[in-house]
Amino acid sequence: MKQMKKLSIYTYGMLTLVMGIFGCAIEDSDRLDQEEVFIKYFGSRDEEELIDMIQLEDEGLLLLSSTKNTEFDNRDFYLLRTDRGGNRLWDIQYQEVPELLNGDDVPSSIKLSEDGSHGILVGTVDYASENEAAMIIEFSLDDGSVLEYYRYQYFEKRGDPEFEGFKRTRGVDVIENGDDYIVLGGTMTYLEPASPQLVTTYNLLLSKIPNDLGSIPADNPEGSQVYYRVYGDDRVNNEGVKLIKTLDDDYFFLGVYDDINTLRKGIVVASFNEESGIIDDGGSELYGTDAKNEIPTNIIVDGSYLVITGRSVISDENDQSPEPFMLRVNKDNLGLNSPIVTWTEFTEQFIEGGAGYDIATVSSNGIYPGSYYLSGRVKSFSSDKQDEVFIVNVATDGSLLSDFEVFGSDGNDAGNCIEINEDGSILIGATVDFGFDEQVLSVIKTNKFGKIE
Repeated sequence: MKQMKKLSIYTYGMLTLVMGIFGCAIEDSDRLDQEEVFIKYFGSRDEEELIDMIQLEDEGLLLLSSTKNTEFDNRDFYLLRTDRGGNRLWDIQYQEVPELLNGDDVPSSIKLSEDGSHGILVGTVDYASENEAAMIIEFSLDDGSVLEYYRYQYFEKRGDPEFEGFKRTRGVDVIENGDDYIVLGGTMTYLEPASPQLVTTYNLLLSKIPNDLGSIPADNPEGSQVYYRVYGDDRVNNEGVKLIKTLDDDYFFLGVYDDINTLRKGIVVASFNEESGIIDDGGSELYGTDAKNEIPTNIIVDGSYLVITGRSVISDENDQSPEPFMLRVNKDNLGLNSPIVTWTEFTEQFIEGGAGYDIATVSSNGIYPGSYYLSGRVKSFSSDKQDEVFIVNVATDGSLLSDFEVFGSDGNDAGNCIEINEDGSILIGATVDFGFDEQVLSVIKTNKFGKIE
Protein backbone atom coordinates (compact mmCIF):
# COMPACT_ATOMS: atom_id res chain seq x y z
CA MET A 1 0.00 0.00 0.00
CA LYS A 2 1.31 3.45 -0.88
CA GLN A 3 2.19 5.61 2.09
CA MET A 4 0.90 9.12 2.54
CA LYS A 5 3.52 11.79 3.01
CA LYS A 6 3.17 15.09 4.84
CA LEU A 7 5.29 18.14 4.23
CA SER A 8 4.85 21.06 6.58
CA ILE A 9 4.60 24.41 4.82
CA TYR A 10 4.44 26.51 7.97
CA THR A 11 8.10 27.36 8.47
CA TYR A 12 8.87 27.39 4.72
CA GLY A 13 6.39 30.14 4.06
CA MET A 14 6.65 32.58 6.97
CA LEU A 15 8.73 35.16 5.08
CA THR A 16 6.41 34.93 2.09
CA LEU A 17 3.42 35.27 4.40
CA VAL A 18 4.70 38.61 5.65
CA MET A 19 5.39 39.85 2.09
CA GLY A 20 2.07 38.55 0.74
CA ILE A 21 -0.22 40.47 3.09
CA PHE A 22 -1.94 43.18 1.11
CA GLY A 23 -0.90 46.70 1.92
CA CYS A 24 2.76 45.61 2.12
CA ALA A 25 5.49 46.09 -0.46
CA ILE A 26 4.90 44.87 -4.02
CA GLU A 27 6.90 41.72 -4.76
CA ASP A 28 9.65 41.69 -7.40
CA SER A 29 8.59 39.40 -10.25
CA ASP A 30 12.20 38.91 -11.30
CA ARG A 31 13.53 37.69 -7.97
CA LEU A 32 12.30 34.13 -8.54
CA ASP A 33 13.42 31.62 -11.14
CA GLN A 34 10.10 30.95 -12.86
CA GLU A 35 10.89 27.24 -13.20
CA GLU A 36 11.31 26.82 -9.45
CA VAL A 37 8.67 25.40 -7.15
CA PHE A 38 7.27 27.78 -4.55
CA ILE A 39 4.75 28.40 -1.81
CA LYS A 40 3.18 31.86 -1.52
CA TYR A 41 0.66 33.35 0.90
CA PHE A 42 -1.75 36.23 0.41
CA GLY A 43 -4.55 38.02 2.19
CA SER A 44 -5.42 40.29 5.06
CA ARG A 45 -5.18 37.70 7.83
CA ASP A 46 -8.91 38.08 8.24
CA GLU A 47 -10.25 34.62 7.48
CA GLU A 48 -9.83 34.43 3.72
CA GLU A 49 -11.23 31.35 1.97
CA LEU A 50 -10.29 30.51 -1.61
CA ILE A 51 -13.32 29.94 -3.83
CA ASP A 52 -12.03 29.77 -7.42
CA MET A 53 -8.83 30.19 -9.44
CA ILE A 54 -8.11 30.57 -13.16
CA GLN A 55 -4.89 30.87 -15.11
CA LEU A 56 -4.32 33.74 -17.56
CA GLU A 57 -2.46 33.81 -20.86
CA ASP A 58 0.68 35.17 -19.16
CA GLU A 59 0.52 32.14 -16.80
CA GLY A 60 -0.41 34.39 -13.91
CA LEU A 61 -3.41 33.58 -11.75
CA LEU A 62 -6.68 35.17 -10.66
CA LEU A 63 -7.76 34.05 -7.19
CA LEU A 64 -11.33 34.62 -6.02
CA SER A 65 -11.90 34.51 -2.29
CA SER A 66 -14.22 35.57 0.46
CA THR A 67 -12.79 37.68 3.25
CA LYS A 68 -14.02 39.06 6.54
CA ASN A 69 -14.83 42.78 6.56
CA THR A 70 -13.73 43.81 10.04
CA GLU A 71 -15.42 47.22 9.79
CA PHE A 72 -18.91 45.81 9.18
CA ASP A 73 -18.29 42.30 10.60
CA ASN A 74 -19.49 40.51 7.48
CA ARG A 75 -18.14 38.65 4.46
CA ASP A 76 -16.94 40.36 1.27
CA PHE A 77 -15.73 39.46 -2.23
CA TYR A 78 -11.92 39.49 -2.47
CA LEU A 79 -9.97 39.20 -5.74
CA LEU A 80 -6.21 38.90 -6.30
CA ARG A 81 -3.94 38.62 -9.34
CA THR A 82 -0.43 37.14 -9.43
CA ASP A 83 2.27 36.91 -12.08
CA ARG A 84 3.59 33.55 -13.27
CA GLY A 85 6.06 33.46 -10.40
CA GLY A 86 3.26 33.60 -7.84
CA ASN A 87 3.97 37.22 -6.88
CA ARG A 88 1.02 39.46 -6.06
CA LEU A 89 0.32 42.16 -8.67
CA TRP A 90 -2.86 43.60 -7.12
CA ASP A 91 -5.78 42.72 -4.88
CA ILE A 92 -9.15 44.30 -4.19
CA GLN A 93 -12.19 44.10 -1.93
CA TYR A 94 -15.37 45.22 -3.66
CA GLN A 95 -16.58 47.80 -1.18
CA GLU A 96 -17.24 50.56 -3.74
CA VAL A 97 -20.31 48.65 -4.99
CA PRO A 98 -23.23 49.88 -2.82
CA GLU A 99 -24.94 46.47 -2.88
CA LEU A 100 -21.85 44.89 -1.30
CA LEU A 101 -21.68 47.09 1.79
CA ASN A 102 -24.29 45.32 3.92
CA GLY A 103 -24.80 41.68 4.78
CA ASP A 104 -22.71 38.65 3.94
CA ASP A 105 -21.59 38.45 0.30
CA VAL A 106 -20.44 35.05 -0.98
CA PRO A 107 -18.46 34.77 -4.25
CA SER A 108 -18.85 31.57 -6.26
CA SER A 109 -17.05 31.64 -9.61
CA ILE A 110 -14.71 33.61 -11.84
CA LYS A 111 -14.35 33.53 -15.64
CA LEU A 112 -12.72 35.45 -18.48
CA SER A 113 -14.84 37.16 -21.10
CA GLU A 114 -14.94 35.47 -24.51
CA ASP A 115 -12.57 38.07 -25.98
CA GLY A 116 -10.25 37.97 -22.95
CA SER A 117 -10.62 41.71 -22.34
CA HIS A 118 -12.01 41.53 -18.80
CA GLY A 119 -13.00 39.20 -16.00
CA ILE A 120 -16.46 38.12 -14.83
CA LEU A 121 -17.32 37.33 -11.22
CA VAL A 122 -20.56 35.84 -9.96
CA GLY A 123 -21.80 35.32 -6.42
CA THR A 124 -24.56 36.05 -3.93
CA VAL A 125 -25.11 39.27 -1.98
CA ASP A 126 -26.96 39.48 1.35
CA TYR A 127 -26.54 35.71 1.63
CA ALA A 128 -29.17 33.83 3.69
CA SER A 129 -31.36 36.92 4.10
CA GLU A 130 -34.69 37.94 2.58
CA ASN A 131 -32.76 40.29 0.27
CA GLU A 132 -30.52 37.51 -1.05
CA ALA A 133 -29.70 38.18 -4.73
CA ALA A 134 -27.38 37.05 -7.51
CA MET A 135 -24.57 39.45 -8.41
CA ILE A 136 -22.47 39.66 -11.59
CA ILE A 137 -19.40 41.93 -11.70
CA GLU A 138 -17.34 42.70 -14.79
CA PHE A 139 -13.86 43.82 -13.74
CA SER A 140 -10.62 45.10 -15.25
CA LEU A 141 -7.71 42.67 -15.49
CA ASP A 142 -5.32 45.60 -14.91
CA ASP A 143 -6.38 46.36 -11.35
CA GLY A 144 -9.64 44.52 -10.60
CA SER A 145 -11.72 47.72 -10.71
CA VAL A 146 -15.43 47.37 -11.46
CA LEU A 147 -16.48 47.99 -15.07
CA GLU A 148 -20.17 47.08 -14.73
CA TYR A 149 -22.28 45.15 -12.26
CA TYR A 150 -25.81 43.80 -12.01
CA ARG A 151 -27.78 42.54 -9.02
CA TYR A 152 -30.93 40.56 -9.69
CA GLN A 153 -33.57 38.31 -8.18
CA TYR A 154 -35.85 35.85 -9.88
CA PHE A 155 -39.24 37.46 -10.59
CA GLU A 156 -42.11 35.04 -10.10
CA LYS A 157 -45.11 35.39 -12.40
CA ARG A 158 -48.19 33.56 -11.11
CA GLY A 159 -51.16 35.67 -12.10
CA ASP A 160 -51.89 36.04 -8.40
CA PRO A 161 -50.54 39.23 -6.77
CA GLU A 162 -50.31 37.46 -3.42
CA PHE A 163 -47.60 35.13 -4.67
CA GLU A 164 -45.98 37.14 -7.46
CA GLY A 165 -42.81 39.14 -6.96
CA PHE A 166 -39.09 38.83 -6.39
CA LYS A 167 -37.71 35.65 -4.82
CA ARG A 168 -34.51 34.98 -2.93
CA THR A 169 -31.86 34.16 -5.54
CA ARG A 170 -28.27 32.88 -5.51
CA GLY A 171 -25.60 33.18 -8.18
CA VAL A 172 -23.30 30.17 -8.59
CA ASP A 173 -21.60 30.14 -12.01
CA VAL A 174 -21.59 32.02 -15.32
CA ILE A 175 -20.71 31.46 -18.98
CA GLU A 176 -20.65 34.16 -21.65
CA ASN A 177 -22.67 33.22 -24.72
CA GLY A 178 -22.42 35.81 -27.49
CA ASP A 179 -24.40 38.85 -26.35
CA ASP A 180 -25.65 37.17 -23.18
CA TYR A 181 -24.60 35.58 -19.92
CA ILE A 182 -25.92 32.19 -18.89
CA VAL A 183 -26.05 32.11 -15.09
CA LEU A 184 -26.53 29.07 -12.86
CA GLY A 185 -27.93 29.61 -9.41
CA GLY A 186 -30.85 28.86 -7.17
CA THR A 187 -34.11 30.43 -6.04
CA MET A 188 -36.44 29.86 -3.12
CA THR A 189 -39.67 29.41 -5.04
CA TYR A 190 -42.25 26.71 -5.72
CA LEU A 191 -43.02 24.62 -8.78
CA GLU A 192 -46.44 23.39 -7.68
CA PRO A 193 -49.19 25.83 -6.65
CA ALA A 194 -50.42 23.83 -3.65
CA SER A 195 -48.87 25.73 -0.72
CA PRO A 196 -46.49 28.41 -2.01
CA GLN A 197 -46.42 30.23 1.29
CA LEU A 198 -44.78 27.21 2.93
CA VAL A 199 -41.80 26.97 0.56
CA THR A 200 -38.45 26.80 2.40
CA THR A 201 -36.37 24.91 -0.16
CA TYR A 202 -34.23 26.00 -3.10
CA ASN A 203 -34.71 24.98 -6.71
CA LEU A 204 -32.05 25.16 -9.37
CA LEU A 205 -32.27 28.35 -11.47
CA LEU A 206 -30.88 28.76 -14.98
CA SER A 207 -30.98 32.33 -16.27
CA LYS A 208 -29.92 34.16 -19.42
CA ILE A 209 -29.35 37.90 -19.27
CA PRO A 210 -27.78 40.46 -21.63
CA ASN A 211 -24.02 40.85 -21.13
CA ASP A 212 -24.33 44.61 -21.57
CA LEU A 213 -25.03 44.94 -17.86
CA GLY A 214 -25.21 48.73 -17.93
CA SER A 215 -28.08 48.65 -20.41
CA ILE A 216 -30.44 46.55 -18.27
CA PRO A 217 -33.28 48.80 -17.03
CA ALA A 218 -33.61 48.69 -13.27
CA ASP A 219 -37.34 49.42 -13.49
CA ASN A 220 -38.15 46.55 -15.85
CA PRO A 221 -37.03 43.36 -14.06
CA GLU A 222 -39.53 41.17 -15.90
CA GLY A 223 -38.22 42.13 -19.33
CA SER A 224 -34.51 42.14 -18.61
CA GLN A 225 -33.98 38.39 -18.82
CA VAL A 226 -33.91 36.36 -22.02
CA TYR A 227 -35.17 33.42 -19.97
CA TYR A 228 -35.55 31.94 -16.51
CA ARG A 229 -35.76 28.16 -16.06
CA VAL A 230 -36.45 26.61 -12.67
CA TYR A 231 -35.73 22.93 -12.09
CA GLY A 232 -36.23 20.88 -8.95
CA ASP A 233 -38.74 19.53 -6.46
CA ASP A 234 -40.59 21.68 -3.93
CA ARG A 235 -40.13 19.09 -1.19
CA VAL A 236 -36.31 19.10 -1.17
CA ASN A 237 -33.34 21.32 -2.04
CA ASN A 238 -31.83 21.21 -5.53
CA GLU A 239 -28.76 23.38 -5.92
CA GLY A 240 -26.60 24.41 -8.86
CA VAL A 241 -22.83 23.79 -8.66
CA LYS A 242 -21.11 24.46 -12.01
CA LEU A 243 -21.72 25.35 -15.66
CA ILE A 244 -19.53 23.97 -18.42
CA LYS A 245 -19.19 24.42 -22.18
CA THR A 246 -17.43 21.81 -24.33
CA LEU A 247 -15.31 22.37 -27.43
CA ASP A 248 -18.34 21.16 -29.43
CA ASP A 249 -20.41 24.02 -27.96
CA ASP A 250 -22.47 21.68 -25.81
CA TYR A 251 -23.69 23.15 -22.52
CA PHE A 252 -24.07 21.26 -19.23
CA PHE A 253 -24.87 22.10 -15.65
CA LEU A 254 -23.80 20.19 -12.55
CA GLY A 255 -25.96 20.20 -9.44
CA VAL A 256 -26.85 18.54 -6.16
CA TYR A 257 -30.27 16.98 -5.72
CA ASP A 258 -32.04 15.58 -2.67
CA ASP A 259 -33.65 12.21 -3.32
CA ILE A 260 -37.06 12.26 -1.65
CA ASN A 261 -37.15 8.45 -1.50
CA THR A 262 -33.70 7.64 -0.11
CA LEU A 263 -33.25 10.96 1.75
CA ARG A 264 -29.77 11.13 0.26
CA LYS A 265 -27.99 13.81 -1.73
CA GLY A 266 -26.81 12.91 -5.22
CA ILE A 267 -25.35 14.31 -8.41
CA VAL A 268 -27.34 15.70 -11.32
CA VAL A 269 -25.82 16.45 -14.74
CA ALA A 270 -27.92 17.90 -17.54
CA SER A 271 -27.28 19.11 -21.08
CA PHE A 272 -29.40 22.07 -22.15
CA ASN A 273 -30.14 24.31 -25.10
CA GLU A 274 -28.26 27.54 -24.48
CA GLU A 275 -30.80 29.59 -26.47
CA SER A 276 -33.83 28.46 -24.48
CA GLY A 277 -32.45 26.98 -21.26
CA ILE A 278 -34.55 23.85 -21.83
CA ILE A 279 -32.96 20.52 -20.90
CA ASP A 280 -32.32 18.33 -23.94
CA ASP A 281 -34.47 15.22 -24.43
CA GLY A 282 -32.78 12.44 -22.47
CA GLY A 283 -30.15 14.97 -21.43
CA SER A 284 -30.48 14.70 -17.67
CA GLU A 285 -29.06 11.99 -15.43
CA LEU A 286 -28.87 11.38 -11.69
CA TYR A 287 -25.94 9.63 -10.02
CA GLY A 288 -25.40 8.43 -6.49
CA THR A 289 -25.65 5.54 -4.06
CA ASP A 290 -28.27 4.54 -1.52
CA ALA A 291 -25.69 4.27 1.26
CA LYS A 292 -24.06 7.70 1.11
CA ASN A 293 -24.50 11.32 0.06
CA GLU A 294 -22.49 12.23 -3.05
CA ILE A 295 -21.94 15.98 -3.11
CA PRO A 296 -20.16 17.30 -6.24
CA THR A 297 -17.88 20.34 -6.20
CA ASN A 298 -16.40 20.56 -9.70
CA ILE A 299 -16.57 19.26 -13.28
CA ILE A 300 -14.19 19.33 -16.26
CA VAL A 301 -14.37 18.24 -19.89
CA ASP A 302 -11.93 15.58 -21.07
CA GLY A 303 -12.62 14.81 -24.73
CA SER A 304 -15.86 12.83 -24.86
CA TYR A 305 -16.13 12.66 -21.09
CA LEU A 306 -17.23 14.81 -18.18
CA VAL A 307 -15.20 14.20 -15.03
CA ILE A 308 -16.63 15.16 -11.64
CA THR A 309 -15.13 15.30 -8.17
CA GLY A 310 -16.58 15.97 -4.72
CA ARG A 311 -17.09 14.23 -1.42
CA SER A 312 -18.99 11.10 -0.44
CA VAL A 313 -20.37 11.17 3.12
CA ILE A 314 -22.60 9.04 5.31
CA SER A 315 -24.27 12.09 6.83
CA ASP A 316 -24.13 15.48 5.18
CA GLU A 317 -25.25 17.28 8.33
CA ASN A 318 -22.06 16.54 10.26
CA ASP A 319 -19.79 15.57 7.35
CA GLN A 320 -19.52 12.05 8.76
CA SER A 321 -16.80 9.82 7.26
CA PRO A 322 -16.18 11.85 4.10
CA GLU A 323 -14.20 10.44 1.17
CA PRO A 324 -13.02 12.18 -2.00
CA PHE A 325 -14.67 10.73 -5.11
CA MET A 326 -14.38 10.82 -8.90
CA LEU A 327 -17.11 10.13 -11.46
CA ARG A 328 -16.54 9.91 -15.23
CA VAL A 329 -19.50 10.02 -17.65
CA ASN A 330 -19.89 10.06 -21.43
CA LYS A 331 -21.04 13.56 -22.43
CA ASP A 332 -22.90 12.25 -25.48
CA ASN A 333 -24.75 9.60 -23.48
CA LEU A 334 -24.95 10.52 -19.81
CA GLY A 335 -26.23 7.07 -18.95
CA LEU A 336 -22.83 5.62 -19.89
CA ASN A 337 -20.76 6.19 -16.80
CA SER A 338 -18.12 4.47 -14.76
CA PRO A 339 -18.82 3.70 -11.08
CA ILE A 340 -18.23 6.42 -8.50
CA VAL A 341 -14.66 5.86 -7.30
CA THR A 342 -13.52 6.62 -3.74
CA TRP A 343 -10.24 5.80 -2.06
CA THR A 344 -11.33 4.15 1.16
CA GLU A 345 -8.08 2.26 1.69
CA PHE A 346 -6.30 5.59 1.98
CA THR A 347 -8.94 7.66 3.70
CA GLU A 348 -9.15 5.12 6.51
CA GLN A 349 -5.64 6.24 7.45
CA PHE A 350 -7.03 9.72 8.08
CA ILE A 351 -9.80 8.46 10.36
CA GLU A 352 -12.42 10.86 8.96
CA GLY A 353 -11.31 11.00 5.34
CA GLY A 354 -11.51 14.01 3.06
CA ALA A 355 -13.07 15.68 0.03
CA GLY A 356 -12.21 16.36 -3.59
CA TYR A 357 -12.47 20.06 -4.55
CA ASP A 358 -11.00 20.30 -8.05
CA ILE A 359 -9.65 18.16 -10.87
CA ALA A 360 -7.38 18.81 -13.87
CA THR A 361 -6.11 16.80 -16.84
CA VAL A 362 -2.37 16.12 -17.01
CA SER A 363 -0.71 17.80 -20.01
CA SER A 364 1.33 16.03 -22.69
CA ASN A 365 4.51 16.91 -20.76
CA GLY A 366 3.22 15.49 -17.49
CA ILE A 367 4.30 12.21 -15.95
CA TYR A 368 1.12 10.40 -17.09
CA PRO A 369 -0.42 12.43 -19.96
CA GLY A 370 -4.21 12.20 -20.07
CA SER A 371 -4.55 11.15 -16.44
CA TYR A 372 -5.99 13.44 -13.74
CA TYR A 373 -4.75 15.29 -10.69
CA LEU A 374 -7.25 15.86 -7.88
CA SER A 375 -6.89 18.43 -5.13
CA GLY A 376 -8.83 18.70 -1.89
CA ARG A 377 -8.53 18.10 1.82
CA VAL A 378 -7.78 15.06 3.94
CA LYS A 379 -7.38 14.43 7.65
CA SER A 380 -3.77 14.40 8.73
CA PHE A 381 -2.25 11.11 9.83
CA SER A 382 -0.75 12.96 12.82
CA SER A 383 -2.34 12.94 16.25
CA ASP A 384 -4.03 16.35 15.87
CA LYS A 385 -6.16 15.11 12.91
CA GLN A 386 -6.23 18.51 11.20
CA ASP A 387 -7.40 18.93 7.60
CA GLU A 388 -4.52 19.20 5.13
CA VAL A 389 -4.12 20.01 1.43
CA PHE A 390 -3.79 16.94 -0.79
CA ILE A 391 -3.13 16.22 -4.44
CA VAL A 392 -3.15 12.79 -6.04
CA ASN A 393 -2.63 11.48 -9.59
CA VAL A 394 -5.26 9.01 -10.79
CA ALA A 395 -5.92 7.16 -14.03
CA THR A 396 -9.13 7.62 -16.01
CA ASP A 397 -10.61 4.60 -14.21
CA GLY A 398 -9.77 6.09 -10.82
CA SER A 399 -6.85 3.80 -10.02
CA LEU A 400 -4.04 5.53 -8.15
CA LEU A 401 -0.89 6.49 -10.05
CA SER A 402 0.84 8.27 -7.17
CA ASP A 403 0.99 8.68 -3.43
CA PHE A 404 -1.27 11.20 -1.78
CA GLU A 405 1.01 14.24 -1.50
CA VAL A 406 -0.05 16.20 1.56
CA PHE A 407 0.85 19.76 2.52
CA GLY A 408 -0.27 21.50 5.67
CA SER A 409 0.15 24.09 8.39
CA ASP A 410 -0.69 23.59 12.04
CA GLY A 411 -4.36 24.37 11.34
CA ASN A 412 -7.10 23.21 8.99
CA ASP A 413 -6.17 23.63 5.31
CA ALA A 414 -7.72 22.71 1.94
CA GLY A 415 -6.56 22.43 -1.67
CA ASN A 416 -9.47 24.30 -3.26
CA CYS A 417 -8.22 24.60 -6.88
CA ILE A 418 -5.71 23.03 -9.24
CA GLU A 419 -4.19 23.98 -12.61
CA ILE A 420 -1.56 22.11 -14.64
CA ASN A 421 0.99 23.97 -16.79
CA GLU A 422 2.09 22.84 -20.23
CA ASP A 423 5.43 21.71 -18.78
CA GLY A 424 3.55 19.42 -16.38
CA SER A 425 4.17 21.49 -13.25
CA ILE A 426 1.19 21.84 -10.92
CA LEU A 427 -0.39 24.92 -9.34
CA ILE A 428 -2.53 24.43 -6.25
CA GLY A 429 -4.74 27.19 -4.87
CA ALA A 430 -5.30 26.62 -1.17
CA THR A 431 -6.77 27.99 2.03
CA VAL A 432 -4.28 27.81 4.90
CA ASP A 433 -5.11 28.29 8.58
CA PHE A 434 -2.23 29.44 10.76
CA GLY A 435 -4.42 29.72 13.83
CA PHE A 436 -5.11 32.84 15.89
CA ASP A 437 -7.79 33.87 13.34
CA GLU A 438 -5.17 34.04 10.56
CA GLN A 439 -6.64 32.09 7.64
CA VAL A 440 -5.02 33.13 4.37
CA LEU A 441 -4.74 32.17 0.71
CA SER A 442 -1.85 30.18 -0.70
CA VAL A 443 -0.51 29.20 -4.11
CA ILE A 444 1.72 26.13 -4.18
CA LYS A 445 3.71 25.27 -7.30
CA THR A 446 5.06 21.72 -7.48
CA ASN A 447 7.02 19.88 -10.13
CA LYS A 448 5.17 17.45 -12.40
CA PHE A 449 5.49 14.74 -9.77
CA GLY A 450 3.48 16.83 -7.30
CA LYS A 451 6.50 17.55 -5.10
CA ILE A 452 8.14 20.74 -3.86
CA GLU A 453 11.24 19.07 -2.50
